[in-house]
Amino acid sequence: MDVLAVVDRLFKYGLLAEFDPDGPSGLEFLKNHRLFPSGDGLGESEDTPGYFQVGREGRILLKLMIDPYVAWLQGAYAKSIWDNMIAFRADSDEEPLLSEQNTMQMVAQSVPGIVTNRCGFVQPS
Repeated sequence: MDVLAVVDRLFKYGLLAEFDPDGPSGLEFLKNHRLFPSGDGLGESEDTPGYFQVGREGRILLKLMIDPYVAWLQGAYAKSIWDNMIAFRADSDEEPLLSEQNTMQMVAQSVPGIVTNRCGFVQPS
């Protein structure tokens, strides 16, 4: 079996994605993909206020700040992860703590953990 050919096919059909969450490719990934939740929202953490818990079958697997949590929670309803976060920032009554760039980078950094823990999956938009 030619492993490189298999990997190339997975990339070609959008079943495999590669990006650097800290670089420009992370931002492009957010613009071109949707995030669908497949885990359970378990509410705000009692021991870490401001962080929201995501898990599966009652087990806490992730603690996310509000922006990545919203990206996960509302991802199925937006055209892309990027659009979801732009709408969330626009609808917020509070002044954002982070710049748009830093918020998007934080969301991009959270995507691998969400997917690896089977709490969400991504699809090209």
